[in-house]
Amino acid sequence: MIMVVGDTAMRDTMMLSPKMWRKYFKPRLRTWLEGVRGEGDIFFMFHSDGNMEPVIDDVVEVGFDVIDPLLE
Repeated sequence: MIMVVGDTAMRDTMMLSPKMWRKYFKPRLRTWLEGVRGEGDIFFMFHSDGNMEPVIDDVVEVGFDVIDPLLE
């Protein structure tokens, strides 16, 4: 399992808007995960402190198998 640490949220909200996260982070994470996953059977975990609830569906869509923590 590979853990990606991307603290993108604070206690009550995200550090940047979900729109900006989707524009700048989502495509890059997807490309990276797809490339690495092509090397074998690899699981991915995404870690972020804070409330990243607005983009949880996006994190799953990108291909992460585990999200830590889901909610604080």
